Amino acid sequence: MGAFFFVEFCWNRAYVRTMRRLFLFSLFCFASCSSTLLAQRMEMEFRRLSLKEGLSQSVVNAIVRDNQGYMWFATQDGLNRYDGYAFKVYRHDLADSTSLPDNFIWRLLRSRKGELWIGTFKGGLGRYNPASDNFSSYQNDPGNSSSLSSNNVTAVYDDPHGILWVGTWFGGLNRFDPSDSGAAHFTHHRYNSGDSGSLSDDRVSAVIEDVRGDLWVGTWNGLNKLDHSTGRFTRYLHKNGDPHSLSNNMIWSMCEDQAGDLWIATWGGGLSRYDRSVNNFTNYKHNPQKQTSLSGDLLRCVYVDSKGVLWVGTYDAGLNRFDRDRGTFVRYRNDPNNPQSLPEDEIQSIFEDNTGSLWVGTGYGIATYDLKREKFRTYRHHAGIPGTLTHQRIQALHADRSGGLWIGTLGGGLSYRSRGSESFVQYRHKPEDPRSISSDVVMCVYEQSTGDIWVGSRGGGLDRLDRRTGRCTHFRNDPSDPRSLSSNAVETIHETHDGSLWIGTSGGGLERFDTQRQQFVHYRLDPSDTTSLSGNTVWSLFEDSRGSLWVGTWGADLNRLDQGRNAFIRYRHGPHDPTSLVGNTIQCVGEDQQGNLWFGTSDGLSRYDYATNRFTRYTEKDGLPNNSVTGILVDRTNNIWLSTNRGLSRFDPRKGTFKNFDASDGLQADEFNQGAFARGPDGTLYFGGISGINAFDPDSIRDNPFVPPIVITRFKVFEELRPFTQSRSNQITLSYQESFFSFEYAALDFTAPEKNQYAYKLDGLDKDWVYAGMRRYASYTHVDPGEYAFHVKGTNNDGVWNEQGTMVYVTIIPPYWNTWWFRVLVVAVLAGILFAFARYRLNKLLEIERTRNRIARDLHDEVSATLSGINYFAQAISSDTGNAVTPVSQKFLALIHESATEVQESMSDIIWSINPENDDWERVLAKFRRYASDLFDSKGIRYTIEMPATIPSVPLSMERRRHIWLMYKEMVTNVARHSSCSEASVIITMDQDKSMHIVVADNGKGFDPKTPTERNGNKNIHTRALAVGASIHLQTAHGKGTRWELNFSL
Repeated sequence: MGAFFFVEFCWNRAYVRTMRRLFLFSLFCFASCSSTLLAQRMEMEFRRLSLKEGLSQSVVNAIVRDNQGYMWFATQDGLNRYDGYAFKVYRHDLADSTSLPDNFIWRLLRSRKGELWIGTFKGGLGRYNPASDNFSSYQNDPGNSSSLSSNNVTAVYDDPHGILWVGTWFGGLNRFDPSDSGAAHFTHHRYNSGDSGSLSDDRVSAVIEDVRGDLWVGTWNGLNKLDHSTGRFTRYLHKNGDPHSLSNNMIWSMCEDQAGDLWIATWGGGLSRYDRSVNNFTNYKHNPQKQTSLSGDLLRCVYVDSKGVLWVGTYDAGLNRFDRDRGTFVRYRNDPNNPQSLPEDEIQSIFEDNTGSLWVGTGYGIATYDLKREKFRTYRHHAGIPGTLTHQRIQALHADRSGGLWIGTLGGGLSYRSRGSESFVQYRHKPEDPRSISSDVVMCVYEQSTGDIWVGSRGGGLDRLDRRTGRCTHFRNDPSDPRSLSSNAVETIHETHDGSLWIGTSGGGLERFDTQRQQFVHYRLDPSDTTSLSGNTVWSLFEDSRGSLWVGTWGADLNRLDQGRNAFIRYRHGPHDPTSLVGNTIQCVGEDQQGNLWFGTSDGLSRYDYATNRFTRYTEKDGLPNNSVTGILVDRTNNIWLSTNRGLSRFDPRKGTFKNFDASDGLQADEFNQGAFARGPDGTLYFGGISGINAFDPDSIRDNPFVPPIVITRFKVFEELRPFTQSRSNQITLSYQESFFSFEYAALDFTAPEKNQYAYKLDGLDKDWVYAGMRRYASYTHVDPGEYAFHVKGTNNDGVWNEQGTMVYVTIIPPYWNTWWFRVLVVAVLAGILFAFARYRLNKLLEIERTRNRIARDLHDEVSATLSGINYFAQAISSDTGNAVTPVSQKFLALIHESATEVQESMSDIIWSINPENDDWERVLAKFRRYASDLFDSKGIRYTIEMPATIPSVPLSMERRRHIWLMYKEMVTNVARHSSCSEASVIITMDQDKSMHIVVADNGKGFDPKTPTERNGNKNIHTRALAVGASIHLQTAHGKGTRWELNFSL
């Protein structure tokens, strides 16, 4: 077999597959008549993954699970990473040297160090770098003898020493130490026609090392064992005529089992087992005459799972499970009519992950099966296969005293499976045989203490089956016989402790069969008798440990028969009574080990307490998967098992909790049928539904203990996917404009991913965990800049939490104007501006103060002195008696003296006002006191002056001080010069609210403020008061004196 065959095999398999299937189909049709076909068959119901779910290509050549928990699938067009919900596809990119080396992948290996190695068809060897989410490549370099010998890598294995063994097609075997820090160096082991100790062929397909440390190399021309000390190979080849030699030299796959035996899958020779103790091979091949033989001889893979079970994948004949004790194979094939069968009979790869899930790579996608689901055994109808159930809809189940199981179906008659057997004996209605069962619609079946089997059917009445002969005695309604069966629609059968046989019918009420007289006693509804049966359609019968017979009806209440009075006690649902029955359609009855009675209704579950004569209700609100309870069984530990229209439920009456199971746990379907439940003598529980039967040991039903790894799979900003590799960094940095982001996450337990649950929290925003149920994303909007930490945790399908979960830090960078450094800069700049402004203001004030001092000094020194001189000279002239002065001159001299005096006084006021030394209230009030006292003393006026005891330190501007002084001066001057008063007073007060009050009053002649006057004093006072925001009040009248009151804030 050369390269041409190999390439043709890879790409043109359709013709070979079709011809093989035609041949095998003819053999299968010939063999299907055997009733032992399913003698040891275990149903396997696969979940499929294909292109529809996102797989890049259908042919899955290799499968592994990495250290993080992701599943990886090698196809002929890309590498796929799976998180239980979606695929991430890696492909080769010509423009990217760090992309996948080639899209066609043969092998995957997770090394002992956790590295993922990829063997490709023409791209050599690749290694995945999780930190950067890219690949490193090792390829053949014709100019480098130490490079990889061929780019077609068909086997990859790492030994306990960390050495990588790389098998190639036409390049032999390569030894590579990835830990070497220098350039990659590959040591080659090649075929040498002149050396029998060389590799037997350069087309290497499989490499493994056994528990003894021997390296085994499978090639397209035999098996080889490497002696590490000499570098020599021992060859194991097929020898014609030797049944204990290798079955075929073309090897595809190898594995070692727990006993140390080596299993070799060959192309065309079936399966070989090498036993080192006897140094020979045992071969297993397809036998068309034997259904327990290997299903085909063109093998692609062989695998031993964690329980030591051997699985064999064929190229075109499905999957095989090897029963080592019997030396037989159980076959699993694609069934076009069964979507839970293998998607294809071409098996390319097999892998079991660390949770107990079996993954099968086929030519049409992936099939996965939870090996833990074997706890629920399933029996189904398989059309055309003898020995299976006769119909998929199971209506009745009964376990007899020998451990056998009787099955009534809705159209397939009656079946019986004896203890220890997996095949079924059929009892069908045959119109030509009057002693066959009356109808194929079997509603109930029951074994009487006498050993008789009673069968109730819908329309056929009641049958007593002789299990030795398979013949039936019929009991039907005879309108002419009042002691005959009341209705041919028999729903339920039960025997009480006294040997009485009770039959519930549809429309005919309750029957008791008198076995001695072979006649029936009727119990029916009598509307006039409240102690009669409450309804004529009886669906359930049960005798409790106290000997009471309970009769459940369809929509017409529950009844308890008082046999002493031959009367019924009725129990019904009360809409306003929570201690009443939960519903009036009673579908099943059971009793626990404490004597509590349990009633399954179409509206929920009820527990009856004899002591209180009350019911406790349980519905979907309490955790029941569905309110229609169709079956009740109690296990050894007093758990209550319930079948419903939404799966099975295990109820713990001590805790009041429900544990629910559905089709994803291995059930025949989610819907179960009323009346189809039974408990075997060994404690096995049976429930039947619309697609078969589930049988299980309740003690074996345990929760999945696996704590799933939690990973963040995707990160989006404004719904745009961003590159994110959690293994590379636990830090995400965003700008303030990227405040809308979301995370997607997954719990990497693949048992039933749709049942995994999640909770998340963003530290810095969420106060508590957000329990998201099965939702796998968390979104955040309008998140303020800052530091955050996103946490997510999750469960497996049975609710086991990974409390640690995973987390990633999120930093949202604020805009530059909202950063600490910018704020510091702004504060510094503002402080500098304020400082500069303050300095400028201070300098200006100092400059103004210096100017005011200079002006005051100059006015005092020059102008004031000059005015004083003018005034002096004018006075001197007018008082010089030596010279005659005319009256007119005397008048003008007086005016000059008066004007000069006024100007001198005004100039003195200006100088006082602009002098900065006077910019405080203490100096101002001192001037107020001095001016008033000097003026009143010069006029001979008696006066009082009151000043505040404490003077607040309040800034006083020059302009304000000037206005206040001139108002005060004008008021005091008016008193002294114009009032003709003998007494005056000045009162100045300051309040705590920093306001000042000035009152100047006299007892003079007063005046009329409305009379026009040539003086501007009063007008100036009002003008200046307005300038400083003061209020002024004048009280005066002829002969009543004058009072000025001035109020203003300091």
